[in-house]
Amino acid sequence: MAKPMVILISAIMIFLVLSSCNNNGLTPLIDSRDYVWTLDTLVNTLLITSIWGSSPVDVWAVSPVNNQLYGLWHYDGNKWIPWLKYHPQVWGVYGEALFGFSSNDVWIGGQSISDPGAGLCHWDGTKWGRYFNYNPEPDSFGVVSVHQIWGRRPDDVYAIGRMLYRPKLARNGTSRGSLLHYDGSTWKEVLRTDPGYQYHFYELSGTQKNVYLTEYRENTENRDSSLATLYELSGNHLVKIYSSTLGNGLLSTAVIDDKLYLCVGMANAKIYLYSGGKFIQQFSVNDQNFEGGLWGRNERDIFLHMDNGIAHFNGSDIKYLYKFS
Repeated sequence: MAKPMVILISAIMIFLVLSSCNNNGLTPLIDSRDYVWTLDTLVNTLLITSIWGSSPVDVWAVSPVNNQLYGLWHYDGNKWIPWLKYHPQVWGVYGEALFGFSSNDVWIGGQSISDPGAGLCHWDGTKWGRYFNYNPEPDSFGVVSVHQIWGRRPDDVYAIGRMLYRPKLARNGTSRGSLLHYDGSTWKEVLRTDPGYQYHFYELSGTQKNVYLTEYRENTENRDSSLATLYELSGNHLVKIYSSTLGNGLLSTAVIDDKLYLCVGMANAKIYLYSGGKFIQQFSVNDQNFEGGLWGRNERDIFLHMDNGIAHFNGSDIKYLYKFS
């Protein structure tokens, strides 16, 4: 398990380099796939849940590991180091999410270590500070966490999380999803999902104009009928734009070149572009190893998260770039 995680980190690093290239505004040519791949390692079997970097020589990674000394990592272009082991400080979260805007403006979200709530920490270029703790009903929710962060600007940042009811207060379900917003000075709750068993947001993304959230509602009696729904945020309300049962495949999204892409399914997945209020199919992925994850620069340069490696769509076909050994 450790080796695939290592190579995936390298893939995201390469994407950071590619993202710095300029787009001349013309329709991109079929990508030549002439990348140079290198192997890196954290020398650890941690589950890395999120990576973000301001440049190829400034990359952060988090893991919700119990040993806090190995929960936060930094890469300087030469090597990875467990940040808190070499820079001791009071640390407030089991990190799950990372997002930033520059080398001195980075957010980490996760589950609070000392309180029954979610925690958000901020990097100012010098130190990490505990910035916000979120638990709207401490007597009701035993576990609250943040697992994705995204923003357009430093004063327009969103975070999604999950709140688990205490067992004796399960009511009509066991969990709820939450959406938070940061306006440059304060984090505030925007909305919550209805209570229900395994009701929560699991993806957050956005363009310069819109914010998108994906919600999962599990049906314990018939899992194939569990529902995944993609919403567009309108003010403080959610507008449904796509919905699918798990039997048709779980939903995942990616914003590429400021355009929303939707992936429906995994082994026999269809990839759609959301344009003009419609979902237009772009290509399909017929591979049992496809995990549903997408990222890239434009419609002819899209990476695919495979269970056994990393594949690539170049506008014409799909080929593996790297296979895990």
